[in-house]
Formats: sequence, structure tokens, C-alpha cells
Amino acid sequence: MVVEFFSFLPQANAADYFETLFGTPQDLELEQVAKLYHGAYQLVTQAEQLTTLLQRPQVGLQIIEVRTEREANVAQHQALVGLAKGALAEMGGKQ
Repeated sequence: MVVEFFSFLPQANAADYFETLFGTPQDLELEQVAKLYHGAYQLVTQAEQLTTLLQRPQVGLQIIEVRTEREANVAQHQALVGLAKGALAEMGGKQ
């Protein structure tokens, strides 16, 4: 497991130290964490599966793991932000 939200922050551009400080994989199995706290665990491999899980009423601890490729995730996010900004500009909104 790698915590990926750091990849969206400015320090992601600091190639000299980013991977060591922020990109280091954790030796942690989320399924075991869920068991430890008597929670439910689901590894999602398809977008439709995630949609279905998120639409269900939840009771108690639920851990949903979605594995991604860090660089692709950031690139997709940036592309979506660009599309949203373009749509706002067309509507006369602020960027």
C-alpha cells in the first residue's frame, strides 16, 4: 500500500527526496486492518464494483481498497481539472 495523496501536493516535484519521504510503500495489508477492527474489507478492481459498493448503505467499519498507478492517477486528475476549468470558462465562471 502506498499513500498517494502526497502526489497531488507541490513536494511531488522534488525528485531528490519525494520518493524516500512520501512515496515509500507501507508494509500493511488493509484486509488485516479491517479484521483487527472487526470491519469489512473489499478490494475493488473494476469501476462498476466501486460504484455498487458506494451506493450500498454501510453499517460499521468498511474499508474499500482501490489500487492505482500513482503517476497515471495524478495525470488523470489534472486532465479532469482542466476539463472542469474549461467547462466553467465556457459558462462564464471563474477558473
